[in-house]
Amino acid sequence: MTTTGDPHPPGGSWTHSFEEDADGLEIYRPTLDYPFPPARRPRNRLIFGDGSVVEAEPGPDDRPRPSGALSAAGPRRFAGPGSGGIEIVDSSPEIIRIRRF
Repeated sequence: MTTTGDPHPPGGSWTHSFEEDADGLEIYRPTLDYPFPPARRPRNRLIFGDGSVVEAEPGPDDRPRPSGALSAAGPRRFAGPGSGGIEIVDSSPEIIRIRRF
């Protein structure tokens, strides 16, 4: 795994693998490359690009729809216009672990 010292966020689309969440951390896997098990619960996404993160959640037809945008707020931290945001605790090409604040 990449250490948390890497200031560059991952790129592309990552999907919440909520079955793996533990210890207050949310786990995200690559949207296109990971074989997610079937779930009745909808899966949210984080879409990284150009120093920002778009949060997306399934819409009425299950396609992801943007639900918020986060801007860089420090190394590996992204925050929205209100309070709250995410911190990338750990990342590799296969997994991202985030903590919400």
